[in-house]
Amino acid sequence: MGRPIYVERFVRAPIEALWNATQRPDVHERWDLRFTEILYLARASEKDPQRFLYATRIGFGLRIAGEGESIGARDRDGDRTSALRFWSDDAKSLIRQGSGYWRYAPADGGIRFITLYDYETRFGSVGRFADLLFRPILGWAQYRTPIKGLYLCGAGTHPGGGVTGGPGANAAREIIR
Repeated sequence: MGRPIYVERFVRAPIEALWNATQRPDVHERWDLRFTEILYLARASEKDPQRFLYATRIGFGLRIAGEGESIGARDRDGDRTSALRFWSDDAKSLIRQGSGYWRYAPADGGIRFITLYDYETRFGSVGRFADLLFRPILGWAQYRTPIKGLYLCGAGTHPGGGVTGGPGANAAREIIR
């Protein structure tokens, strides 16, 4: 595995709203560009891990599919954490398997949203080379790139294009931070 991907953002929202946006598949797939579809599978009991299927359309009519499961959630002193593992048997997927967590830490005026995850690639040395390009992009969800003074704020940046001005506002907040 490469260097883990760490992203930390401050979100001005109640913890329940952020939890629902990230834990409910119907809401999650609307904002997370990594996933086109997320489908929870039925569980035999509440004690069983929540399994899910996911897919990402990568263009040209192609999609990459995988599976995952929530392996635990914890609520301690107002902090919440959810952990998961994921894998893909899809021959087109660079990612073979991985795991990570999301942490929701209350702070003045909102939530500090922290995620850390890592994954194993496939395709041997070719996959590891491709990951040298792919992995840093996933960490750029903070709008700051490794290039000093270069910030991401176009229509392809969360929360997307349109007339909201959201990507530019988010990049500006990162610049003054």
